[in-house]
Amino acid sequence: MTVTLGVGVRDNAHAKVSGTTFYGNDYAIKCYEKVSGQGGGHAEVDSCIIAESRKAAFEIDRFSSINFTKTLCDQQLLPGADNLQGIPEFEDIGSNHFNCTNITLTGNSSQQHLSGATFGVHIQPHPIELLNKTHAKSTLEAIKERRRTKGAQLA
Repeated sequence: MTVTLGVGVRDNAHAKVSGTTFYGNDYAIKCYEKVSGQGGGHAEVDSCIIAESRKAAFEIDRFSSINFTKTLCDQQLLPGADNLQGIPEFEDIGSNHFNCTNITLTGNSSQQHLSGATFGVHIQPHPIELLNKTHAKSTLEAIKERRRTKGAQLA
C-alpha cells in the first residue's frame, strides 16, 4: 500500500508551506528522519487547509518539528497560533475545484481565533459544544460518510 503525503520533509530538510489545500492524503504533512543520523525534517505551515486526511493531519518523529499558524483542519485543532478546527466546504471536489466557499467551525474553535480575513471566506461561528446534539451528530456523520464513500472510490 502506498502512503500518500501532501508534503514530506526528511533528513534535516526545511520547508515553508503557505496557502495550500491538502485534501484526501494519508498525511497532509509528515516530517521524519529517514536516514539514521541525518536528523528530522522541519516545516512551517501557514494559512493552509487540511481536510479529509485518511490517517492523520500530520505526523512527526522525535527528531522533527512542525509549526502551524492560521491553518484550518477538519479533524483537530492543530498546535500553534491562530489555527482553526472546522469543516470546509469546497466549490466542486469532483472537478478538483478546491476553492473554499464556507467554513463551519467545530471543536474548540471560535470567532476569537480569527484575525481579520484569515481565510477570505464566510465562516459560520458555531463551536460544536454550542450545537444541539442532533446537528453535531449529523455534521460528524456527514464527514464519516464522505470518508467511507471516498474510500470505496479509491479501492
